[in-house]
Amino acid sequence: MGSRGPARNYVSSGSIFRTWTTYEDLFALCQEIKLWSTGQSDNALTTSFLDVIEQKAGSILSEKDHRARIIGLGHLASAAAEYIQHVVVQALTVDNPVGLDLISEVLHDSTIEEVNIVTLNHDTLVEQLLAREGIQFVDGFGEQDGDVRWYDDALYEKDVRVRLIKLHGSIDWYTFLRHGRLWPAILRRNISAEAMDSTGKLLTSTSRVPDFLCGGNKDAWYQHGMFADIHYRFHQLLRRCNRIVMSGFGWGDIGITNQIDRWFDQRPDNRLLLLHESPEEVVVSRSKILAMSYDGLTRRRQLVHVPQWLSILPCGKSRQTYGPDPAR
Repeated sequence: MGSRGPARNYVSSGSIFRTWTTYEDLFALCQEIKLWSTGQSDNALTTSFLDVIEQKAGSILSEKDHRARIIGLGHLASAAAEYIQHVVVQALTVDNPVGLDLISEVLHDSTIEEVNIVTLNHDTLVEQLLAREGIQFVDGFGEQDGDVRWYDDALYEKDVRVRLIKLHGSIDWYTFLRHGRLWPAILRRNISAEAMDSTGKLLTSTSRVPDFLCGGNKDAWYQHGMFADIHYRFHQLLRRCNRIVMSGFGWGDIGITNQIDRWFDQRPDNRLLLLHESPEEVVVSRSKILAMSYDGLTRRRQLVHVPQWLSILPCGKSRQTYGPDPAR
């Protein structure tokens, strides 16, 4: 989902190398316009940016007054952001988890006492895998109540073997009014406006789109609502674990990368097993934070490379070879 027009030559001067503009970039712009138009952004650069857009918008905006036109831009940006989220949801709504064989093997290895699956993905493939394998797990949501499972952060305190922590939310998370408060829940049907509790009472949905971080200033959202709770649990986990197996992380999320960088420093025996075909390329070129310490981390074997993805699927079949023993 990216533009392949002139913007494909765009290269960020920050921590992420991009070959073309992504949907996350577009979503971030829409969110910034929306927040600025409602007085919730203090980014000085946005003012000049919006002035240019307002002038070029011409008759697209029906309002005549400059301030009214800016507010109109905010409405358009909000609708565009919602549309992007709907497209993402449709693209990620799949029910055939493949390529997760390694996770399955780990889950069924009786010598591993605790498995914590931390993901930035919005899809529900891991949950589907766990259900298919008959694995009980805690994901921060309670028992079924009609069409929903209500969010309950305290569930992470339970003594369980498998936990699922979704740092960027999920395509099946929605927010409803409950006891006069905004309350997140996992929705077990397609339309949030039709959701009911176990008594048959229609629930009041507060949004037409799920609760997941599609782009924009994610670091700010990490301190907001349930995402603050989830990231607190992630921080707790990093404080007590000494092994991470990683696959698919692009190292462009500064908030997460900072936490991992700090985790390396906390204990010399902390070790990250990076599953990637070109690990040096992805880490050094995309993360200024780790680029400087990369050589030292690999020399001390705190960062260990396994030159392969989580699972490679030649001709549509899973190949369960995961390279040399990374613990040696």
